[in-house]
Amino acid sequence: MADIRPFRALRPNCKTAAEVVSYPPDRYSPLELKRHLQEHPTSFLQVIHPDVADGKPTPAGSEARLKKTRKRFEAFIQSGTLQQDELPGYYIYRQIKDGQSYTGIIASIAVADYFNGIIKTHEQTLEPRERKLQQYLEVCGFNAEPVLFAYPQLPSIQWHLNRLTQTAPETQFYDFEGVYHQIWPVFDSVVINAWQTAFQSLEAVYIADGHHRSASSARLWQSKSGSEAHPFEHYLGIFFAEEQLRIYEFNRAVKINAKQDIERLKSECQKWGNLETISAYQAPKHQGQFVWFAQNHWYCWTLSEHYRKDRLDTELLNQCILEPVFQIFDLRNDTRVSFIPGVKSLDQSLQFIRNEKADILFMLHPVTMQQLKQVALANRIMPPKSTWVEPKLLSALCVYSLF
Repeated sequence: MADIRPFRALRPNCKTAAEVVSYPPDRYSPLELKRHLQEHPTSFLQVIHPDVADGKPTPAGSEARLKKTRKRFEAFIQSGTLQQDELPGYYIYRQIKDGQSYTGIIASIAVADYFNGIIKTHEQTLEPRERKLQQYLEVCGFNAEPVLFAYPQLPSIQWHLNRLTQTAPETQFYDFEGVYHQIWPVFDSVVINAWQTAFQSLEAVYIADGHHRSASSARLWQSKSGSEAHPFEHYLGIFFAEEQLRIYEFNRAVKINAKQDIERLKSECQKWGNLETISAYQAPKHQGQFVWFAQNHWYCWTLSEHYRKDRLDTELLNQCILEPVFQIFDLRNDTRVSFIPGVKSLDQSLQFIRNEKADILFMLHPVTMQQLKQVALANRIMPPKSTWVEPKLLSALCVYSLF
C-alpha cells in the first residue's frame, strides 16, 4: 500500500506566487541568475542563494551556507512571503506548456515506501550527491521541489480531479518562460479520504524524476532513530497518472579523436542492421532505429529485430557503438559525450557540431512509460541520461517542512 498523505504546505500568496516561485538554479545562466536575484527580492532563489542578502560569500554546500539558507527560509515565513495552511491538504497542480497540459497531485509520501518496494526506481544514484543532499535536508529542513512520480490511473482519483479542475484555481500565473501554472488546494475531508484510500490500493509508484532527492530523504530517515526520525518520515512528491507525463529522449553528441572512426562506425552499424544515407533529418520512427549526423551527412540506422531483445535504445547504442567503436565505457564521466534532451530543437542540437564540441550527433527514439516500468519492476538500471520527463516543476509552489 502506498502511503501518500495530505500535508500542511507552506505556499506563497496567490497574488505574489509568480514573484516567489522559481526554477532550480541550474536552469538559469550565471547572468540570468544574477539579474533575477537583483530584480526579485522575494524570489525563492534568495533562499537558495542566501549570500545575496548580506553580501558575505560562503562556500557552496558548506554548513555556513546551509545555515544561512535555513535562516532565509525562516525569514520568508516570518515576513509572510510563505504562509502555512492551517489544515493538511492535497494540492492539484496543472502546468500548460507548448499546448500540452499536465495535471497531478502534490502530496507527501512515506520514506518507508522507498525501502519496502512500493517506490520503484530505474536510475543509479551517486553516493556523494546523496550525502550532500542529505546534509542539505538535515540543516535546511524543507523540500521545495517535489519528486516526480507516475502511477496507473485510478478512476476514484480521476473523477474528483476532473470535477475540481472545472472550478477556478486559487493560484494561476505565467512564469518567465511563458509556462502557465495553476493550483487548486483540496481540504475537503471527503475527497482527502477518498484519495488516501485510493493511493493505498497502489502496489507501486514509479520515480520519473528525482532519484537523488528520494535517496537522500531515505538516507536521512535511516540515519535517525526513535522520535528523531519522526519529522523525516515523509517527503514531498507530485503524483501524475502515467498518461499525464511525457517522456523525451536524451540524444548524444560525441567528440572523436580520429576521422577514420566514421568509416568504422558505418561498418559497425551495417553489422548490426541496415544503414542508409538520408537527405535530411527525420526523427527515429520506433525503438531500435537511430538517426545520426556526421561530416555533413545524415544516416538512418535500423537494428535487426533479433538484436533488440527488449533492450533500451540507450543500452543498444552503448553496446553496439559507443563501447566497441569509441571505447566509451563510463558515460557519467567521459567528457567526450554530451547529452541533449529531446525538448531542444534540432538547430540547438546541431550547434554541438558547428561549435566543434562534437563530431557525431546520435538522435534516439524516446523511452516509453511501459519500458520505464519494466526496467523498474525488474530492478534494472537505465544507462545515464535515458529519459527527460516533462513537466519540470518549480520550486516553492508547495513547500514541505521537515520541522
